Amino acid sequence: MTINQQNNNSLLRCSRSICFACGLSLVLLLSACSIKDPMHPERVVHEQPLWVTQLPERTGYEYGVGSADLSGREAEAIELARERARADLVRQIQVAVSSELASHSELTMENGQNSRFVEQINEKIRSRVPEVELPGISWQAQWQDPDSGTFYVSAHLNRWAVEQQLSERLSVLDLELEEANLPRQGSRLQRVRQALPVLELFAQRDKLLQQLSFLAESGLSRYQLSAELKQLRDELNQLISALQIALVPEDRQARLLSTGLSEGLSGLGLVLVDKDRNSADLMLSYSLQLTDKEVEGVHYVLAYAQLQIRDQQQRIVKAIEQQAKGVSGFPERAEQLALQRLTSILTEQITGLLFSR
Repeated sequence: MTINQQNNNSLLRCSRSICFACGLSLVLLLSACSIKDPMHPERVVHEQPLWVTQLPERTGYEYGVGSADLSGREAEAIELARERARADLVRQIQVAVSSELASHSELTMENGQNSRFVEQINEKIRSRVPEVELPGISWQAQWQDPDSGTFYVSAHLNRWAVEQQLSERLSVLDLELEEANLPRQGSRLQRVRQALPVLELFAQRDKLLQQLSFLAESGLSRYQLSAELKQLRDELNQLISALQIALVPEDRQARLLSTGLSEGLSGLGLVLVDKDRNSADLMLSYSLQLTDKEVEGVHYVLAYAQLQIRDQQQRIVKAIEQQAKGVSGFPERAEQLALQRLTSILTEQITGLLFSR
């Protein structure tokens, strides 16, 4: 073989290696530009995905999109975009909670009025129950704008699958409630306190029903309480609303709180006992101190109250200390404002403390 032929072969092999390397580089570059892992951002993209501005449509599925600017750590921006995508998805499916849901936690009295006290107690119990998270939300795709650096995340949810999961959890709760019994012995207060676990089960059911109201396209009729459980809840509500409370001011000044407390508690549907205090399930004894300070013609009145909740054996169940301020150019008006605010605070706290463990 001549020297020229050897040189030509070397050049040919070299050119082939260069072509192979270029081809391999091109393949790697194209692979980097394609979406291989939806959980990682597309770093080199020449075109914005359609889902960034237009949510996909698929029967039985819901979608949401969230975005976050890259102002700090990349991981934090991605997590924020995911949270916003989740919130956007929930907004897509969120509807006004049906009146059917509210009817489960209200008591209709004989006079046709709803007991606000019973509903407020139910609401306070529900507030202690953790929110039900929508299971099954997953991240479908992720993209980073190469110009602005903004991250976009797409979330999706299978409504039918999630409804099935929540429905199963609801069935488990209903089985627990069907096995529950309200106490029949003891004082009303003792029976109410013993019935708190049942009240909390209904609160958990309310939370699940609220989530199902977002998902159940066919409505909530299939998730209604059975006749047996409706009766159980009615009996529970009636037990709570039958509690009798006596107001016992400790001195003449404390009587200034009596009117406001009486109106507030009666307005919630509580039964107040005036004459036969010994028949009351709970006695609220309270004291009041008023201080008035005038500064350049403006009166600042501070109303301070100590309140004790006692049972029929005179044992202290709960104790409250609260204060409120009233400000006015007239001392009587400043005192009135302070008392109004104080009685409002006390009424709110009393209803919460009555059923706290």
